[in-house]
Amino acid sequence: MPQSPSDRLTSSDRPALGMQILGSNPNAHPIESVDLKSYSPAMVVSMPSVPFRYSGHETFVCRYAWLPKAIREVGKTPNLFKEPDRAMVSLGVGKNMVHSIRFWAEMTQVIEPLESGEHGITAFGQQLIGHDGHDPYLESTRTLWLLHWKIATNPKSPLFFWHQLLNHWHRAEFRESEIIPFLERNMPAASGLRSKSTLAACRT
Repeated sequence: MPQSPSDRLTSSDRPALGMQILGSNPNAHPIESVDLKSYSPAMVVSMPSVPFRYSGHETFVCRYAWLPKAIREVGKTPNLFKEPDRAMVSLGVGKNMVHSIRFWAEMTQVIEPLESGEHGITAFGQQLIGHDGHDPYLESTRTLWLLHWKIATNPKSPLFFWHQLLNHWHRAEFRESEIIPFLERNMPAASGLRSKSTLAACRT
């Protein structure tokens, strides 16, 4: 059956965070020196013991400058995301993109919500892309894969779509029309989400 280019997806269509690699920084600290054992969970194939996360990115992929910007602004204003109007000015984006920046920064585990309702920079985020971090401008390919891995192994807010495709889908090439029924079959009954449009949005 003929496939349109937009309907055909391959493993190469899933780059780390959808960010473009612009080069490498010769002055950056080596990524290998990041102590992953201190704060990186082991990847497991079993179903997470916490509820899946289905939305929050507002259909935006993570933009190249968003994570460094989130680290910088949260460092200055921990309650940044509690004040949407202020966040729009500080981050230089619209309301929906503010929500998306928060989503991706939490999912990559460079910031974390605090009990006070504010946000803090994680040890991982500070060491990797904070001030004097190993790769503050995300110029190394290894940094992008590391962030990709942190999303895929997030222990507190596992993404349903990522979990299903990385752990339970084993074909390198597929069509979106094949993925939606697959997600529908594996959707937890307690989620209450069965809309095809919602499932399609989950794949961002």
